[in-house]
Amino acid sequence: MSHVQNCEASCQNGRTQVEVSLPTSGHGHGKCGGGGECRHLLDEPASALDLRNQDRVLGLIRRLADSGLAAIFTTHQPNHAIAVADTVLLMLPDAPAAFGPCPEAITDERLARLYGIAVRTVTFEAEGRSRRAVVPVYSSNEKSLPPEKAR
Repeated sequence: MSHVQNCEASCQNGRTQVEVSLPTSGHGHGKCGGGGECRHLLDEPASALDLRNQDRVLGLIRRLADSGLAAIFTTHQPNHAIAVADTVLLMLPDAPAAFGPCPEAITDERLARLYGIAVRTVTFEAEGRSRRAVVPVYSSNEKSLPPEKAR
């Protein structure tokens, strides 16, 4: 049983406190209150993972949230937040933070200000539902694509 699964099971059994460490480059901690209330604090839980393992970790975070457990995580990858977050706190340099529902808080303009590079949010259909993803507009891409595809 993984550390996170152990924490989930402990929360359901009413244990008062459980600590969790995810086997990633980030750090994670879980705390369970006496009333079965659980919250998980995860520091970049999907960083430095390949795409498959990012999906596994993000899926676990979503399952925690869907089961009524609070899951709070940090990330430098906006697509991770878009994939699983209901509410986002986007900390911007020299500007008030943006806090609110993910689609409202994560905008192209805010991300460009945050990262110093143009981005485009794209919407597409996959696995029977509409999805969003952030794509950086790297200046180096213009040289590698034919002009008609670089637009």
